[in-house]
Amino acid sequence: MGAPVKSNLVRIARPDSIYELVAELVANHYPDLAKCSVLCVWRYNCKPDADGHLFDASVRKANAVERQAEDGYDVVITVNYSLWEESSERACRYILDGCLARVAVRKDKDEEDCVDEDGRIQYRIRKFEFGGFFDVLRRHGLAVPENHQLASIFHEIYDRGERSEFMGGVNAGVCDG
Repeated sequence: MGAPVKSNLVRIARPDSIYELVAELVANHYPDLAKCSVLCVWRYNCKPDADGHLFDASVRKANAVERQAEDGYDVVITVNYSLWEESSERACRYILDGCLARVAVRKDKDEEDCVDEDGRIQYRIRKFEFGGFFDVLRRHGLAVPENHQLASIFHEIYDRGERSEFMGGVNAGVCDG
């Protein structure tokens, strides 16, 4: 038998302030997720990828074991522990809000909520779409350094007088704060 492998993932026990932030964000911005059970996990020892990007957080559907666990989770949010500890509360809210923005109730062909054999609502994870992220940006503004760069790019585009017919003039809506 080989040496034991130390996991970089650790479940965050309740109560923890991260769950309070999730509950607050759901209550204020995501009424469709009111029955969604979220498991939060710390990820330790994160290193930048080949392009220098550092993992901040991710969201995924819970697997079958997590759904059948005593607490019965629907989605799992994994957060970079050291980044979380170094971040302001505003940045932490932004990180969680960005994850929750990707969670949606699964709908059937008649637009009714899909439920499993136990009657629990089923959820899905949306692909990241920049346009769908505007509400998160509006709520948190320049909470993280990447948003400063993004704002600068939008202002540069706006100052050039460019408008997008494809996106229905989105540039003006973002820059005309």
